[in-house]
Amino acid sequence: MHLLQRSLSYLLQAFLALCLVAALLPAAALSREMALEEVIAELSSYGDRSSGTPGSARAASFIEDYFSGLGLAPETYYFPIPVREVRQASITIGSTTAPLQPLMNNAVTPQAIDGVLSGPLYWVGRGNLKDLDRKQIKDAILLMDFNSGGNWLTAASLGARAVIFVDHQITRANIFFQEKEELSPIQFPCFWMTEEQALELFGPYREAPNGLVSDKVALSAEIVWKNVLEKNIYCLIEGQDPTLSRQLVIVEAFYDSTAHVAGRSPGADESVSIATMLKLAEHFSRQRPARSFLFVATSGHAQSLHGMRDLIWSMEERTKLMRDQRRELRKQISRREDSLELLDSLSFPLSEDAERDAVLAEAINNDLRFAIDGISKQLMNLRMGQTSSAVKEQIDLLADRRFAMRRLGWAISYHDLPPEEQQIMEELLPQVAQTLRADIEDGRTQLTALESALDFRQLTRDFSQIGAIISLHLSSHGIGVGGFNRGWLYLLRPRINRTARYSVIGEVFDKAAAGSYGTAAYVDSLRPSRLRTWDSYFLDRPFLGGEVSALAGYIGVTLATIGDGRTSWGTPWDTVDGIDEVY
Repeated sequence: MHLLQRSLSYLLQAFLALCLVAALLPAAALSREMALEEVIAELSSYGDRSSGTPGSARAASFIEDYFSGLGLAPETYYFPIPVREVRQASITIGSTTAPLQPLMNNAVTPQAIDGVLSGPLYWVGRGNLKDLDRKQIKDAILLMDFNSGGNWLTAASLGARAVIFVDHQITRANIFFQEKEELSPIQFPCFWMTEEQALELFGPYREAPNGLVSDKVALSAEIVWKNVLEKNIYCLIEGQDPTLSRQLVIVEAFYDSTAHVAGRSPGADESVSIATMLKLAEHFSRQRPARSFLFVATSGHAQSLHGMRDLIWSMEERTKLMRDQRRELRKQISRREDSLELLDSLSFPLSEDAERDAVLAEAINNDLRFAIDGISKQLMNLRMGQTSSAVKEQIDLLADRRFAMRRLGWAISYHDLPPEEQQIMEELLPQVAQTLRADIEDGRTQLTALESALDFRQLTRDFSQIGAIISLHLSSHGIGVGGFNRGWLYLLRPRINRTARYSVIGEVFDKAAAGSYGTAAYVDSLRPSRLRTWDSYFLDRPFLGGEVSALAGYIGVTLATIGDGRTSWGTPWDTVDGIDEVY
């Protein structure tokens, strides 16, 4: 524990020194590379760093380049994560078409539109019942004041087709975005725009008679869920002491941003953690410590600390199970590649070949079942409607086709198929080939992620001890910094007490801060008192990286800014001009 105390003390002293220097020295004195505020400005210039966006990829490249510029060797840890991709969103009014920005307020269904959605456009103020009175809300598209709470749900229940929120910039806190979140799978598109954008597009919309801004507007939006391969970036600085260098301290910070509005998540204040970690890496690259340090920039923070959780999983999972999974993935990819090659070589009518038929049956099975299910749904809808002679004829045709598909699924040989079943097979094969290609791509993605996880696991296993895992959760406001082993990702029972394990670290941090800087703004929060609990230091309820590593059994601590609600995080207003550079 004495060795760990020295290591953590050194880390905290370096961290506090950088914070103090950032406040007192001009930017040029900080670094021959980039000053702290310059790193923040660079990251926030990408517009949106949420997972899966081009801004996230640019941020990852910037971090890799920053590490490389320090003479370090960055490595990549890949992990798959589902994200919403906005392919396009627009509104057409008259002869003018303008882009729209979807509000990501529904965690279940994306704000997509099937085709084009059209209707009259009404201004309804805050969306209270008195604002909706005497307006034809059903099948309409509504302009609504963003400061309207959850009134969009009332509009949806009355039959409105979509809402466009107009933000007057008086609602800069993320609570106004969070109160519009809805977890039920309601398919009701919501969009966001500024007051300036609304005036430019619609003119003086507030003055419209009875709120009718336009007799007809058209909305279009293509937004899909997709799996992407996100990155954690890490680099190792080996300790200079021959003995102590076999002990490892991991420092983690997230680099992605939270996006309540697609494409509008600059995340300036949200980038303070990663900017500080890069400056820490720069410090240690020039003044190598006795112990080894591993700096990790994680993504997926806005998705329940996805990158951090995946990282800890790789350190804890059994190597044999990971290798078995890798072997199985390689077999699956190889089988699908063989099946795809077989499809390309098929020529009808098929000759007798039992081995080929077995491979072909496995390849077409899922797509054939999906096609059968699709016909079953059509039949159900037709039978529940009007039963005219034309509908009955259509039902008979579909029922016959479904039975032919089922016969094809029962077949054990394809060399002598009846004409109808052979036609079904030929029509199905292009979809089967597309499915196989998608499965191969997905398998390769999983394999890439798994191999990178094995590499990271091996790196950490090369050390005799992981002294501690320190996560950063910092902002440019507040009243100081505290250390925490808990957060709001895992709601542990209050009786779970880790005081004994963390009180020593709390003492180390406290002495390091007070001994070096006197009245430095570090608060001893790891040793809770009866007068103040750990959660009372937060105005918000954040997920903290330290709770992931602590729950996994490591000495996991988050150094977090206290006394700050981080109200701009995730909003379009989290820009550089809101940064308190002196703090």
